[in-house]
Amino acid sequence: MRDLIDFIAESESTDKLPKLGFSAGISSCVLQRYAAIVGSSCPPHSGQAPLLLDAGAGTGGISWWISRNAPCNAVAVDYAATACKLGAERFGGMPTSLRFVVGDLCRLPFLSQSFSAAISIDALYLLPDPDAGLAELARVLFPNAPLIFTLLCSTAQQAEVERSWISRLGRHQFGFLRSTDMTRRWRLEIRRRHSARWAKRHQILCQAGPAAAEELTVTRAILGIGGRVPLIDSTCRLELHAVRC
Repeated sequence: MRDLIDFIAESESTDKLPKLGFSAGISSCVLQRYAAIVGSSCPPHSGQAPLLLDAGAGTGGISWWISRNAPCNAVAVDYAATACKLGAERFGGMPTSLRFVVGDLCRLPFLSQSFSAAISIDALYLLPDPDAGLAELARVLFPNAPLIFTLLCSTAQQAEVERSWISRLGRHQFGFLRSTDMTRRWRLEIRRRHSARWAKRHQILCQAGPAAAEELTVTRAILGIGGRVPLIDSTCRLELHAVRC
């Protein structure tokens, strides 16, 4: 899901249908909260601005927003070179302290203790080895650096998934702070976006052609078009906060 064009840039795409998927439901108030946490993180050397790592950044819209609204620099890392290229093209000419790096979250191309904060939106849980990803985040973060990440899971498995991630954090030099259930707000936003897309499906098919069919199938499943149970109603979103010990 993280290779989907993120929500900030979705309306700017003209050559193909932007992919909404599940990862579009980040509201401005949530971004403001992230920016406040990142902006207050303290690098070990006085006079330095906080340096944010956006792990699994896609095209970097979230780290771009934070770097414009918090006193920090940011590095957006994604495995997909195409996503980094799109992000660099879209945000490169804007006044921001954001740079893009193609990299594997399980083998981050940075020195140890390089970053004063990290976020990972709907990315860590998709890794083939999430423990390796957490270990790498612990390596590149300064002590006392905040980590914020989100994940999606089945509603029926929510409690079990939350416990497993809290345990993982403890194994990899992170202290668990809190978990927030973001499901209600996320579902409202996802439903709004996909409903708007479905209402324009005929126009979308005319403009984007067969390339749009797959994305409209996703929208159909999420909304439960055709009498099916909406996929979104059996999916929840969790936000976890931790600190590097």
